Amino acid sequence: MKIAPSLSCKIYSGLNVKDAAKPLFFNAILQLFVFTAFVFSVLLCCLLTSCSANDDSSGSLTIAMPSASSSRSIASSGSFQEEFVSGMTFSVYIRDEDNNEVEKYTGLAQGSTLTIDQLRAGTYNIAIRGIDDGEVKFYGATEAVVRGGTENSAKIVLGDVEEDSIMLFRDTSGIDAYSAFNLSWVITCKNGDSYMSSNQTVELYEGSVSDIDGQRSLGPYNYFFEPGFTYNFDISVKFNGDPYAKFSKSAKASKNGITIIVD
Repeated sequence: MKIAPSLSCKIYSGLNVKDAAKPLFFNAILQLFVFTAFVFSVLLCCLLTSCSANDDSSGSLTIAMPSASSSRSIASSGSFQEEFVSGMTFSVYIRDEDNNEVEKYTGLAQGSTLTIDQLRAGTYNIAIRGIDDGEVKFYGATEAVVRGGTENSAKIVLGDVEEDSIMLFRDTSGIDAYSAFNLSWVITCKNGDSYMSSNQTVELYEGSVSDIDGQRSLGPYNYFFEPGFTYNFDISVKFNGDPYAKFSKSAKASKNGITIIVD
């Protein structure tokens, strides 16, 4: 005679098998979730890196410095007289459309090439100063457009700096050509230029500028005033060694220099 297994034992054994399978199932699901998250994060990083590398919101700008030769014509990709500027270096100013400084580079050698990477796309004002023995001898400026995701270049023609700065004291200033006085001044500008001088003995002569009569003096001397920029002058006057008057004036420079009218 066959004896059937106990129903209760069969049911108990089935419950044990199902309970043992549950942890394995949940572990597999958890591992699959972790693996999926890892793959997604790797793909996201690759995507972000690719977008950054091909960012259309920025581009590069290349500017070539002049090199010396016998040619008198000078350009940022041209040449100039070697005997006249053998020790010249260049300063490059990158400014936005409002002439606020974005980048500045100094001490660039003749014939060198300046490349600026990751420059935000847009329009820039580019200026180059040719500096020899501490003085600006040549200057040039141009507008350059930087297009995103591309290599851009700027060519700048440089010319001789005209030094014809004039201080004109109108009769209402109280300064005349027959007074013995000294001048001190502080000159500043938003482009970063700053000049200072103390107790300069100034010789005046009668003259006029733009039909304004007064006492005229050549100077300040050996300063470079960048065309298109406004310079602020704080001037102190001493008469026979004693403080006499103070003036605060401003004027915009042109390619021919600057004229300060004191009244």
